[in-house]
Amino acid sequence: MTVAALRRAASSRSLGETSPVIVILGGDETGLAVVRNAARVGLRPVVLARHNDVTTRSRLARCVTITRPLGAAELAAVCAEGGPDVRPPLIATNDWWLRFVMAHRATLEERFSVLHPSNTVLETCLNKRRFAQWATAHEIRTAELVDVPGDAMTVDATASRLPFPLFLRPESSNDAPLHLVPKAVAVTNAAELRAAAQAFDAAAAPWVATRSLLGDVQAQYSVGVAVREKTRLSYVAQKLRPLPDRCAVGSYVALRPHAAAEALAHAVLERMGFDCGIAEVEILATRTGELRVIEVNPRPWSQFALSYRSGHDLLSLVLGSPGLHATSHREGLAWIDVSNDLFVCFARGDGMVRRGRIGLVDYVRSLARVRVLSTFALSDPYPGLRAMLNLAREGLRRTACRTRGGAAQP
Repeated sequence: MTVAALRRAASSRSLGETSPVIVILGGDETGLAVVRNAARVGLRPVVLARHNDVTTRSRLARCVTITRPLGAAELAAVCAEGGPDVRPPLIATNDWWLRFVMAHRATLEERFSVLHPSNTVLETCLNKRRFAQWATAHEIRTAELVDVPGDAMTVDATASRLPFPLFLRPESSNDAPLHLVPKAVAVTNAAELRAAAQAFDAAAAPWVATRSLLGDVQAQYSVGVAVREKTRLSYVAQKLRPLPDRCAVGSYVALRPHAAAEALAHAVLERMGFDCGIAEVEILATRTGELRVIEVNPRPWSQFALSYRSGHDLLSLVLGSPGLHATSHREGLAWIDVSNDLFVCFARGDGMVRRGRIGLVDYVRSLARVRVLSTFALSDPYPGLRAMLNLAREGLRRTACRTRGGAAQP
C-alpha cells in the first residue's frame, strides 16, 4: 500500500493523528535514521526499542519499550500497532529484529505491510556461509570459503594446510551479543587462528573462514538500494574510515559514484530474488580493479541517513511513493559518527592520525564535507545532545582514571 493510499485509508488510532503510522523495529542509530526519514515524508513513527536506545530521545517518534528475549507479550505489543484493515508498513533495522520478522512472518503479515523480501532471501543474507555458497553458485565474485576445523581445539592439526591469511566472521551476526565477538578478524598463522576461534567458541557463536582480501583491497564501497517490484533506486558511498584492515564499522563515509559497483549490486539483488525492501550491498575493489561482494544487509544500516539527506529517498520508494519527497541528488556529502571517528583517528597506538595513515590537515579537510551526523540533527536535537553528553562523561571518566593511575605510580 502506498503512502497516499495509507493517508486515505485511516488515521493512526495509536497517535490520534491523521498521519499514517510506520512501525520500526529497533531503536539504535539506524532506527533513529529511519524515524527521521519517515517523519520527513509525513509518517508517524512508532518504534519498538529498549529503554536506553537513542531513539527513545527523539521527539519524532512514539516508543514502545521492549526487553530481551522476545516472547508472546512482545509479539502482542508489536501486533497491537497494526491491523488487518490498514496494515501499516513495518521495517526492521537490525539482524536481531529481522530474525523476529522471519519467525513471526505469517502473523505480522496479517497486520502489517512487511518491507522486506522473503524469508529465503533473508536467510541467505543473514548467514555468511550460505551467502558465500550462494554467490559461488551464481558466479558472483566473493571471498572464497575455507574449510577449517570446527573448534579451537583442532586448529593446530590442520593449520599447515590452510591458505593463510584468513578472515573470520560470525556465521550469523545475531548469534551472540556484539561485544562478545568481533565483527571480523584477520589471522595470519595458527596461533592467531586458535585465539580467534577460542573467542567465538567462548561466546557459543559459530564462525566462518574465508580467504583474506585485505592485502589486495584498494577501496570499500557501500551501495544502498531500494527495490519495489521492478523499480529500483540506488547510490554509492565509500567507507573511508576506518581502513578495511581494521575490520570495523564505518566511522566516516562519503558519497562516491561508482557505476560498476552500482551495477554489480543490482545484479546481485536481482539474481537473489530481492523484490521488496532496502539493502546495503558491501563491495571491495581490489588493486587490479576487480570487484568482490562481501555481504548484503537486507535492511537499513548505520549510515542510512546519508540516503535521504542526499536526495536518494530509499524509504519512499519501497513505500510506493518515490516522488513523495523528491529532491535533486547531492553529491560529495559525508556522514560521520563523531565519537567513533575520534577513536579511529586519535586512539593511542593505532589511531590513523597518530600513525600517519592520514595527515592532520587532511583529517580537518574531510570534516568540511560532513553534512550528516550519526545521531545529531537540528530538526531532532535531543538524541544527538544526549549522545554528546554521554561522550563527554566517558571522556571525563577516562581522564580521571588515568589521573588516579598516574598518581599511584611511584
